[in-house]
Amino acid sequence: MNFTQLRAFHALATTGGFTKAAEFLHVSQPAVTTQLKALEETYGVALFHRRGHTLTLTDTGAALFESSKKVFRFLDESEEILTSESELLAGTLRLGSDNPFFIMDILSVYKARYPGIKLEVDLGSQSKIMTELNAYEIDVAVITQESISSDFFAQPLSPLALRLLLPLGHKWVDHGPVALSALKDEPLIMREQGSTTRKIFLDRLAASGVEPRILMELNNQVAVREAVASGLGIGAELDGGLFDHKRLVLVPIANVAVSFKEYVVCRKDRRELHKVRAFFAVAREVAPYIAKMTGE
Repeated sequence: MNFTQLRAFHALATTGGFTKAAEFLHVSQPAVTTQLKALEETYGVALFHRRGHTLTLTDTGAALFESSKKVFRFLDESEEILTSESELLAGTLRLGSDNPFFIMDILSVYKARYPGIKLEVDLGSQSKIMTELNAYEIDVAVITQESISSDFFAQPLSPLALRLLLPLGHKWVDHGPVALSALKDEPLIMREQGSTTRKIFLDRLAASGVEPRILMELNNQVAVREAVASGLGIGAELDGGLFDHKRLVLVPIANVAVSFKEYVVCRKDRRELHKVRAFFAVAREVAPYIAKMTGE
């Protein structure tokens, strides 16, 4: 039995006649007759009693009709699910980010515009998020990178600058740009392995001939901020995360140029999904606001 034969049978059982079934399916009446005949001959059964132009189901036909109703009910539900997601009325958007600062502003606008879309957000290191993106575990990511591989579609969100993160009242707060060589004996609060901020900071320290004195490693930037604010050490941050903290100060680093950006990224083969396209569109709207807030 093929789907065309089952569809012809279901239309006949639903409408009760060949003419109405043909109109229902938008095909010719002979086409319906041919499909029903093929179905009955294939299995050697009679599905309808024919009395003139009147059709009534046989016992076998009635049993098949109960089954076909389930099939087409399932197809209708499936169509509704796909249509709802296509029209951004329902579904789930899975996101990842290597920091919580940029993505929340985008999510706020996205959720207000598409309240039926469920949002699942994973926060982790840049390497972890990119691995999940490549493995289809998330649909779209907001990450910090120097450049993005051509395997992905990327949209720049905001430029970033590496700065020192100091507690309020630190001796360097009003010092102006601080040379990395001054960090030689300072306790440092670092992000975990795989963090873009960590890699950039360590690379710049190495280039300045500084052996880092790492006091603590933490797995997100919020924790780093809290450790620094508590006076445990000095941290680093890629400025642009809508910084607003009463116990911390970001200080420029002398003679260090950093050309990193925050990007919205997805796999190229996921770019045309409506929910992903909508996220990129919202990110484009939010980006000027973020740039204004960060002074870019």
